[in-house]
Amino acid sequence: MFQAPTSISSRVHLAIGVTDLEASITFYSLLFQTTPSKRRDNYAKFEVAHAPVNLSLNLVDKVDTSGDPVGHFGVEVQDVETVMREIERFKQEGLLSHTEEQVACCYSLQDKTWVADPDGRAWEIFCVHEDVEQYSPVVGRDDCCTEDEPKDEVAKEECCQPFRGQTGACC
Repeated sequence: MFQAPTSISSRVHLAIGVTDLEASITFYSLLFQTTPSKRRDNYAKFEVAHAPVNLSLNLVDKVDTSGDPVGHFGVEVQDVETVMREIERFKQEGLLSHTEEQVACCYSLQDKTWVADPDGRAWEIFCVHEDVEQYSPVVGRDDCCTEDEPKDEVAKEECCQPFRGQTGACC
């Protein structure tokens, strides 16, 4: 379980559209280990104590994650043991996850696991081990997720697609 801070002076607010409010409430309740602090017919609000975020789910007709400008969401945790506990918890809850160990992502070496919400948005639980000089999610690969497009389609498929039940990707 994540460690709750002693007090929260501010938090990030994320409002996302969802197509199935009940399935999304179930998913986010499992992800954040809490229930909504407010619910309406087309709305649910989570105030997550252990990850300073105010997440609201807003019922919409359609979500197009292929054009989603956000890319993915994540929760950074303190250590790899917490990542491993979350992997086990996701397994117990029946959530499909994808795990990456010792990957270079966003110029840091990380261990992480990915899950997708009912609308296909990727969430990562990750810890950072150290800074590295490469952005790509595969150590030793300079053609992944760089400022330029990948050098070939194989690289693009292997390392630049966000988790949608198959593979992981770096931020």
